[in-house]
Amino acid sequence: MTLTEKLAGFCTSHEFEDLPPEVVEKAKICILDAIGVALEGADAEAARMAVDYCSDSDGKGTIWSSGKRVAYQDALLANTACVQSILHDDVLMSTFAHPAGPVVCSALALGEEIGISGREALLATVLGYEVMGCVGGGKEFAGNAIARGFRGTPLYGVFASAGVAGKLLKLAPDQYQHALGAAASFACGILEPLNAGTMEWRVAAGVAANNGIVAAQMARKGLRSAPTALEGKYGFYHAFSGAAGIPPAFVNGPGKPYQIMDNWHKPFPTGAENTWTSAMKLIQGIAVRNDINISKVRTIEVRVMGRMLSYPGLQFVGVCESIDRALMSKPFALAAILKNKTLNYNVYRTQLEDVSLYKLAKKVKVSTLAEDRWGQFVAEAEVTMDDGTVHKGDPADLAPVQFYRNRELAQQSFIELTDSLLPPGRSRAIADAVFRLETMKSIAELMELFRR
Repeated sequence: MTLTEKLAGFCTSHEFEDLPPEVVEKAKICILDAIGVALEGADAEAARMAVDYCSDSDGKGTIWSSGKRVAYQDALLANTACVQSILHDDVLMSTFAHPAGPVVCSALALGEEIGISGREALLATVLGYEVMGCVGGGKEFAGNAIARGFRGTPLYGVFASAGVAGKLLKLAPDQYQHALGAAASFACGILEPLNAGTMEWRVAAGVAANNGIVAAQMARKGLRSAPTALEGKYGFYHAFSGAAGIPPAFVNGPGKPYQIMDNWHKPFPTGAENTWTSAMKLIQGIAVRNDINISKVRTIEVRVMGRMLSYPGLQFVGVCESIDRALMSKPFALAAILKNKTLNYNVYRTQLEDVSLYKLAKKVKVSTLAEDRWGQFVAEAEVTMDDGTVHKGDPADLAPVQFYRNRELAQQSFIELTDSLLPPGRSRAIADAVFRLETMKSIAELMELFRR
């Protein structure tokens, strides 16, 4: 059995009733987070461009930030660009990439077009994460592809979107397999924009998501694709990662465990995976618990897992000429958190030219965490003052619930991000609607809440 055949069999046979309650709950948290970061990021320059570009069509799809109804392909592109725009979207560990845009935006955009229920939206969301995570394959596969210069979100997001669309379009197993095989040829995305501090990466995930839907739509019309598109001699894995063998999720079998359960949410809008995010949480804890005079700081020292030290843009030190550059720079992020006790998009907008931040950023010292400490959400951090006082990060600030979230934290985060962006009471109404999705006969009930 080929890998795409195995995934197709799992996804086409899976129904909402097969999902454990905790998986359904996690899908709701992921949907709400995607909407929240999209509304938060819609003011970013590239996101505004995408929304403007996609606003001239007519159709059933909804651009969340404006409430405008457009062709569903345009809604998908615009919403995914907004989700991606400030790097506040979630992270799926087996891909080292951000699934919310390709998964959630595909499910809701195509779902509006064909008229689906809330249960169908939740099921498609779970399966989108499952397909993306299984194909990702972890360090040996996704890690190698990223090291070679490919960006994970569009590279694996095309499979996620194809998986979502295949389920919503009710493809037969052989059609679903062909959709996934075609997605392997439609993948895209490179890391150089993050290295250069430019903006095109924000749109790439939406293009990939549309490619995934094209793959599913064409498979429904009879398009045939390579059965071994993933593992073949000239297949996806060989081409993008140079890896051989079978990713762990295919050895264990899809859904064992569900990939969505290893998906986590960023506390800050910034380019980083779990070890850098952990360092930032530790610095935030130091800032919150101590009255730090930033002019008296001697050094900010962080130790992170070595595998992320070379990721493009993360160690940029200097004046950030654009928000795009600042979003990737960890010295900027760490300095901003120490100064402001938090990091949100408004900090980027208002403090990009703050000289005191750049002076502080130059005091950031980064080193590699001892390998025996490598794991999920581990880092070390300390701030040394001119008088010799040392403030050390508290590991309690790295409690898993901070990243994996429960319903209460998900709602709190969503309302904090969006309350000032929406009409009074609308944030709470959207959050409430998402958490009762399984009762909705049509997701139109949720989408109406985006009308202005």
